[in-house]
Amino acid sequence: MQKTYTNFVENAKIEIEKTKVSLEEKYRKETELKVEKVIRDYEEALKLETDDLEEKVAQLDEQLGEKIQEIAAKNTMRFTCACDRTKYIPCTVDLSEEENYFTCPDCGAVYKVVISASTILMSGITNNPKIANMYDGVEVGEIDRTPL
Repeated sequence: MQKTYTNFVENAKIEIEKTKVSLEEKYRKETELKVEKVIRDYEEALKLETDDLEEKVAQLDEQLGEKIQEIAAKNTMRFTCACDRTKYIPCTVDLSEEENYFTCPDCGAVYKVVISASTILMSGITNNPKIANMYDGVEVGEIDRTPL
């Protein structure tokens, strides 16, 4: 009987150990699945955020391109070449440069456009007593709005 009891206890210990190992394995697998799900959710959220960022960057690039074209159009001038074959040569002027160079596509003549700025008083004289008499006799000018 003692041997049977000992066998029973040993078998019970073995079964408990098997159950313990089985439960640990089950817990490990469940934990792995949970971690994998968290990683998938994170990757999906990151992809959505990345897609949103890429879309925003594309929109900003498009807006920047439109602004650059708008600025270039405002800084474009036309002139007639002396060869008279090209009536109007459109050229974009870089206002950050003092001089701009352009070449006629027909005859190859090179033109230099010099950028200069001058000011014209467009309003009345201010009420500052220090300069009140400084501009006596100065007439207020008009803006020349004729297109180039």
